Amino acid sequence: MNEQQRKIHRNPKLTELVRTRQRLAWGLTTAVLGSFFCYLMVGILRPDWLAAPVVGDSIIGLGWLLGAIIIVLSWLATGLYAWRANSHFDRLSREILEESV
Repeated sequence: MNEQQRKIHRNPKLTELVRTRQRLAWGLTTAVLGSFFCYLMVGILRPDWLAAPVVGDSIIGLGWLLGAIIIVLSWLATGLYAWRANSHFDRLSREILEESV
């Protein structure tokens, strides 16, 4: 390991970057997977709930609506992570590299 790598590993901002990034990634993963598995469990245990029409005698059931919401939630989670990575995480990475030179 060279001196620049040692400086990077000793920098407290690296710890902040890793912890913040992991916390966000695990939180978003938990939200998306948790909602998906809850959807699956409802489909397994109470499929009649997912077959219930959304409005009146609509062809679209609650299952279709919830499935679409989960897909949108996944897109939003991806967008949130990308936005956070491009703003906060990239800035911290640049600061860490500048301080190690």
